[in-house]
Amino acid sequence: MLCDLMDYSYRRQAANKDRLENLLETLLNGWPQLFACSRQQTNLFGVCDLQMIELMTNMVMICPFPLHDIRHKVGPNYERWLAELIGSSRSEVSIEMKTKAIILLPTVLGPGGTAGTESYWESFETALDTLQTLHFPLRSTEFLPNSPKRIGFLNCLERLLEAMIVSRSPLLLKVIIQMTAPDGEGHIAEAKIRNAIERFFADQPFEMQCDRLQELWDLFANHAYAPTVRETILRRYLCTALWHCRYDTIVEFYKRIIRSISSFTTEDISGRSGWDLEHALVDLAASFRLVEHYAALLPKKILTGDNCPVAKQLYSTPKDEGVPVRGQRLIGDFSKRAHSVRRAVLLSNDRSAVELFRKYQCAAYRALVALISNTNEDARMYSVLLFRETREKGEFLWRHLVDCSNDELYLEGSQEQDETTRTVAKRVAIRQE
Repeated sequence: MLCDLMDYSYRRQAANKDRLENLLETLLNGWPQLFACSRQQTNLFGVCDLQMIELMTNMVMICPFPLHDIRHKVGPNYERWLAELIGSSRSEVSIEMKTKAIILLPTVLGPGGTAGTESYWESFETALDTLQTLHFPLRSTEFLPNSPKRIGFLNCLERLLEAMIVSRSPLLLKVIIQMTAPDGEGHIAEAKIRNAIERFFADQPFEMQCDRLQELWDLFANHAYAPTVRETILRRYLCTALWHCRYDTIVEFYKRIIRSISSFTTEDISGRSGWDLEHALVDLAASFRLVEHYAALLPKKILTGDNCPVAKQLYSTPKDEGVPVRGQRLIGDFSKRAHSVRRAVLLSNDRSAVELFRKYQCAAYRALVALISNTNEDARMYSVLLFRETREKGEFLWRHLVDCSNDELYLEGSQEQDETTRTVAKRVAIRQE
């Protein structure tokens, strides 16, 4: 009856905000009593939990204030119940029920807070970690197509992504990355994840965008993660996010990391092997990938301005306070670095390292293309810097960019059919005929 009442009010009285708010306040004030009554009933197959989920879902539907404020109005028992339900290891609590409960996460998790300032952080982080352990595969392709396990997994992941978008929660962003980043290229929900990241960052205020980008950068810069995981964090999350941030956010982000980018571009890979080599190659590729985005996302007047804030952050010293730094200096410097990459040599025969080296070469070339095309109108620059190989100087280009030893590298066959169309539309597959 309560759910029907809220549904009726929402459909027929949506314009009457005061009436909806009064109804919601009454129900929120009565939540502890309703919850206590539900605990006294036989919760066979979780029927009482489902009723409480449905009740709160309808309350969310008519809520006129930020959803994360609901947790302050219903008391700590609500947070505890929701976390225990999502993280339950009891066999009778199915992934389908947990998926319904996940819809309520925005009533607890909001855009602010950290592990040190919010009491709920640890309990929900633990609950979501348990959810992943019990129901998520190590590789998204592990479950057979159209199988109940795959359908349940995808539905649960989609609800998590929606909860992240609605709540703008940094905790959910971090947890979803940890859940999905270990599965790199070929994730069956790649397009859905990217779309969710785009919607998550779109229209956020400056401070929030800066904080979330910094958190993504910190995750990428953490060498405790495997090199392939770090590569996925950069490609799938950080670079996708940058395309949906404001100009002032992008400038501020690059001011914070430009010295790290500069340092990464000069990393030496000689004498390295194993993960040490792979981490270095990921750093090198990431630096030029971010240079590419810097040149592609910002307008020319910022890139080549007489007082470029990013260039000033890189080149200025405390003695140079107030002295302008031309943006063209940074453009020229990184163009030279990107061009010199084609002379780099990889001595390792390890297949993973060889592929990371190829991606590093591609990233440098793409960065050079972006730097030239967005800041220079001289057609000769394209011929000299982009298409000319000087073999006498050891400047080899095309052999580094295309891997002709792997017939399956550029095929789309491993992807889900509904994902293939979007991917092909964005990328031209290079194949060895």
